[in-house]
Amino acid sequence: MKPARIFISHSASDKSFATVVVQQLRDNTTDPWIDHEHIISGEDIFQSVGEALDTMDLFSVLFSKKALDSGWVREEVEHAKLLEIQKKRSLIMPFIVDGTSHRDLPWFLQKIHVRSVPSDAVGATDIVNDVLEALRRRETTVTSGKVAPNRIVLDDQISALIDGIGPGDWDKAYVAALEVLRHTDRFGHNESFNGSGRNHRGVYRPRSLAQ
Repeated sequence: MKPARIFISHSASDKSFATVVVQQLRDNTTDPWIDHEHIISGEDIFQSVGEALDTMDLFSVLFSKKALDSGWVREEVEHAKLLEIQKKRSLIMPFIVDGTSHRDLPWFLQKIHVRSVPSDAVGATDIVNDVLEALRRRETTVTSGKVAPNRIVLDDQISALIDGIGPGDWDKAYVAALEVLRHTDRFGHNESFNGSGRNHRGVYRPRSLAQ
């Protein structure tokens, strides 16, 4: 069995800490992907990042004030969210590595638990332990034949928006994400999309919660 591939999204300002996380992940028999190790001079950056996102098992993003200002981090996080919808599985594991407020994170991450860790070896160990536990739970779910309760059910209109968007199609992914965001408030209420996962108040939820 191939080791799990973990995409590490981070700001260039947090590269030193991200590198510590990568080394600890590698020491624990996973296959971390970080840009400066895999993208060489002359390569198409968009294609390389897109292919890495498309083949990842988990997406670990290190949020800091610099990361929130990074266009690259924003594009990677939004694309990872689209992949969650397409693959119908949870992929994003966010961590705060400085004093950034949870309220400053992208709206679709504000409803989930986001762990704050120090940007040192101890914090890296915390991240690695969480990643390993997430992989263990995923394997347990697969081997037991149980369906995870938070599986995502696609809305027909959202499916149409993301149809044909492939790895590296950043412009198309950005337009699709903005269209969904335009019709959704910060609490997840959406009156425009009419998927089977909607409850009576117009909140888009997984089918297992909506029925």
